[in-house]
This record gives sequence, C-alpha cells and structure tokens, in this order.
Amino acid sequence: APSFDSLVRQGEDRLARGDAAGAEEAFERALARRPGAASALTGLGFVALARGNAAAAARRFRPAHRADHGPASLGLGEAYERLGRPGDAADLVTDVMNRLYGAAAARRGLRRVREATELSGSPAAL
Repeated sequence: APSFDSLVRQGEDRLARGDAAGAEEAFERALARRPGAASALTGLGFVALARGNAAAAARRFRPAHRADHGPASLGLGEAYERLGRPGDAADLVTDVMNRLYGAAAARRGLRRVREATELSGSPAAL
C-alpha cells in the first residue's frame, strides 16, 4: 500500500497535471491514513480552488493554516480573495506575519502594504 507521503506527492502531481478528480482521490486516501494531516487538507483545499469552490477550499485550508502549514496559508488567502473577503485576507496576512516576525513587524508590514496600495491608485482593499 502506498505511504502517506507518496499519496500526497501523487495528489500534488495529479493536481499539477489538471487531474482534480485523481488528486482528490489521492489526498483523501492520504487523509484516511493520517486524519487531520495539514498537507492532505491543503491538497484538498487546492483541489476545491481548482474546481472553483472557494468556500470549500477555505474550510480545508483553515485547520492546516492553524497548524502553521505555509502552503495552506497561501491557499486560504487566495480563497478569501475569491470570496470577496479582503478583511479576512488582511487578518490572515497579519496572523502569518505575527507568527513569523512578531507583532511589531506585522504592523509595519501591513502599514507598508496599505501605503503602497494607496500610492498606486488601487482601491485600498486592505
């Protein structure tokens, strides 16, 4: 029987080739071997995004993001963007920056993003 890691790799490979159904099967099998595993949940989140279901993707990404799985945080941000939830996306960026660099650096970084957005003439979605 394939190992958890080989199933995750298989899911990633299938998703990269555009085979969402095959990727979903591989990630589900991986998740059955290791319930709650961040990499398998993240893979299922990206499958949902590929299918255009941002709400389902966010549900898969959230627990993996809480487990500090970086790719899940990126996917969750993309899901929030597709759902038209810029406030949640900004909160996510702040959370990740807090984890990585501390609160003061997170505030400085978010302020720089807001300033750059305002200077570029883009709507200040953050």
